[in-house]
Amino acid sequence: FQHTVDLPGVLNELDSQIKEAYSGYEIVSMGVSTRPRTVEGSYMPCFLAGVNAASALAFGAGVPLLPFSHQEGHIAAAIHGCPEFPIHAAVFFAFHMSGGTCELLRVEKTKTGFREEIIGKSRDITCGQLVDRTGVKLGLSFPCGKELEKLANEYPVGKAPKVSGEKGCINLSGFENQIDRMIQNGVDNGKIAAFVYDVILAAVEKILDESGAKKENLPILFAGGVMSSPRLKEHLQGYFTLPWLATDNACGIALLAKAGWEREKL
Repeated sequence: FQHTVDLPGVLNELDSQIKEAYSGYEIVSMGVSTRPRTVEGSYMPCFLAGVNAASALAFGAGVPLLPFSHQEGHIAAAIHGCPEFPIHAAVFFAFHMSGGTCELLRVEKTKTGFREEIIGKSRDITCGQLVDRTGVKLGLSFPCGKELEKLANEYPVGKAPKVSGEKGCINLSGFENQIDRMIQNGVDNGKIAAFVYDVILAAVEKILDESGAKKENLPILFAGGVMSSPRLKEHLQGYFTLPWLATDNACGIALLAKAGWEREKL
């Protein structure tokens, strides 16, 4: 409902920005994220607002509208912002970590985008939720990633906390309870923030180990807002994108739409 209420104002502002920045350019294709993942049955009602708006815009402009998943957008954006990533890799792993997602994906390129299979994940809260919930409790502004990391940088990376799980699936809610106790006991905010990032690092390693991903020797791409963190990048092995592209999904959708339009021209 909130998306439906806010979209007209956002589109009006966007129209002004496009006219100012891209005067003289022709719109030839549009892309839209229609669902969370590229699997049958993947659905969230909030996507309908964007689909309806994009459908109207594409119809008005007389151009094709190409549908993709939210996850495809994050993967495409992350690849675009990482020149070191082996672009011709047909199969790779992608760690998608954001406010609502903590998943290790085995990704296959398709003609239109990507096919993702979850091989590891959090079974309860996500790393992004742990960051934001902790930050809010410490009085930080939501979303809390940048401010929490600034606090965390007052302390070095500590000993890896023990993360429970099996077969690529882990549990993180126990750490939220532990953080609540740290706050109640008056532990320094910076130390609490550093502990959150220690948990995330341990969670990533646990999922990689338990899923068997490390044995396959495939590229590992990190995507999603949590992975815009310089602290995490410093201590994880894999391919990281530019911070603003880690958080950006729309850029990836636009890139996929561009590729789809170019493919149709051939």
